[in-house]
Amino acid sequence: MQPWHSSLFSAVTRLTGQAREKGLYLTVSDDFDALIEAAGQAVGRGPVAPAFDPRVSELGAQNGFWVLGTDERGRVGHLQAVRLIDTGRRTLRQHIDTHLLDFAPPQCAVDPDGSASEAPAANAFGGRLCYHGELWLRGGAEGFRGRGLSAALTRLGIVLAYLRWAPSMTFALVSAWSIEKALTNAYGYINAEPRGAVWSIEGTTEKQEEWLVWVTPDQLNVLLEADERSDLPWRKAA
Repeated sequence: MQPWHSSLFSAVTRLTGQAREKGLYLTVSDDFDALIEAAGQAVGRGPVAPAFDPRVSELGAQNGFWVLGTDERGRVGHLQAVRLIDTGRRTLRQHIDTHLLDFAPPQCAVDPDGSASEAPAANAFGGRLCYHGELWLRGGAEGFRGRGLSAALTRLGIVLAYLRWAPSMTFALVSAWSIEKALTNAYGYINAEPRGAVWSIEGTTEKQEEWLVWVTPDQLNVLLEADERSDLPWRKAA
């Protein structure tokens, strides 16, 4: 086994162990109908985005997986999903622009004619990429937020994506609030650029912006090596 893969497997063991210590038990699935069902049981969580909804997208073991976290009573406490995207000869920016509604926030009525990806960095990537989304962690008195798990769980999704598909990079689209709070950087998405997606909301002049964040294999390798030394910021992150 190559040292890189050994590092990835070690990270999976370490990160799932952190979740288990806090009472969150994780399973990985490629049944996206089950994701829809689990999301419906997640109290306070919004709908699943089109990119991960099997009713509108072709999804399965060949191009996607999702992670379920349950507590000791079997209640849904965590969700996240990853989808493999092959842009072919197109750039990521061209792919997003062509498939805008796949990436659109499901809670908004997006007007695709006024929406676009405008991040210059999206022109630099193409080919086999992984899109990471649907991240949710239950809050409240019986929840898991504020217990040091958010960063570990995000990292787990990134690591599992590299183990399964070895993409040239893994990316997400996140709110400006996440950038302001330095959450994505702490979680391992060490690159960030504004205007990853600019959404026009139907019936208004409102624009909603999301940042493009990403991490490459070389960068992930460095982060995992640092994690072995326990000196990464997500050790202290919520």
